[in-house]
Amino acid sequence: LSFSAPAIDVKGSLLTHVLDTDSVNQAGDITLTAKATLDDISSSLIIVPSQPFDVSTTRADVQLTGATVLGRDITIDVDSDASDLFGDEDSDGGALEPLEEWLGSISLVAVGLAWSNATANIGLDGATVQGRNVSFDALASADAEKTVLTVDFAIALGLSLPHATIDITGGSTITTTGDLSLTTNADSDLSIIATQNLIGTSTTTEKKNVTIAASYSNLLSSASLSASSTLDVGNNLTVDVNGTREHNTQSNAAAYGDGTLGVALNVAVHDAKLEALIDGTVTTGGNMSVDADLQTLKNDFNATSTVGTGQLGGTLQASRPAFPLRFFTAAFQKVFKTGGNAVAPIQPGTVSPSKLDVSAALNVGVGRNDVDVRIG
Repeated sequence: LSFSAPAIDVKGSLLTHVLDTDSVNQAGDITLTAKATLDDISSSLIIVPSQPFDVSTTRADVQLTGATVLGRDITIDVDSDASDLFGDEDSDGGALEPLEEWLGSISLVAVGLAWSNATANIGLDGATVQGRNVSFDALASADAEKTVLTVDFAIALGLSLPHATIDITGGSTITTTGDLSLTTNADSDLSIIATQNLIGTSTTTEKKNVTIAASYSNLLSSASLSASSTLDVGNNLTVDVNGTREHNTQSNAAAYGDGTLGVALNVAVHDAKLEALIDGTVTTGGNMSVDADLQTLKNDFNATSTVGTGQLGGTLQASRPAFPLRFFTAAFQKVFKTGGNAVAPIQPGTVSPSKLDVSAALNVGVGRNDVDVRIG
């Protein structure tokens, strides 16, 4: 017996068991799969270049409210994926997907926002689950990416909010003759960049350049058993609560061509909470393992600001190998009317120094991690 949908709500009974006196028939497996991914419309919008705002939200859950589930092997899988444009079986994915995602993350206007929210929840409230081996898995993946290319001013904002939870409450009971596994995993990817435009250091003619980048992540991975609920496990009980983060926030300001002001502000705030809370009654015939693991694969945040003539960069851009860059520079300046010489490098003595040049960079990073394992 199997059900598959983004949201599954069971308030009655799912029965594939057999009586103890039945020596002819065998019990059947029960599988509940809730999966939520970005739909075709969302994917199409996200890969459009120059779009300033990207919002991706997915939610998948399985709720057993006063339900009775009796079978052989019982599996509940919940997967909320707001990070990937294409599913594994989608022909539109493949080798070009990373390029499409990167193009979609670029904003050529002054403001860019990326918001990714993924929620995966398995909830038992007054439910009864009984089988041989029982497995609950909740996975939430969020990915917010935005790069704002600026001429004079740019703001890049990003939020990544993955929440994966298993809640066993209301006097619920899970009984197995074999193993019981409860697993949650929240995955947060974040890349927010506000930077000087990519047209060569010597050819930007703006006198001032201000960039602001700000990011916030809230990662939650939790498995909890309320005081009124019971786990009666015939063999091994495993509770795994996991979280993974890969974050990058940058603000890069640069004003060349005798620039007078370059200011970069970068703020990154990251919250992570992992909890495995076993407050109810637990009996096992084998081993009991409760684990919470938070991994930070990358956590970069930096702010840079530069003011000057960009003489070296201009000389390099005037070389023959840099022809594609000069072509892009000319097209960029024509579209955005930045003016200035698109190809000629700045030579010594051709630019009079300003009386006052200001270059400032402020970088603020805040990380709050809370990992809690409690039995009793």
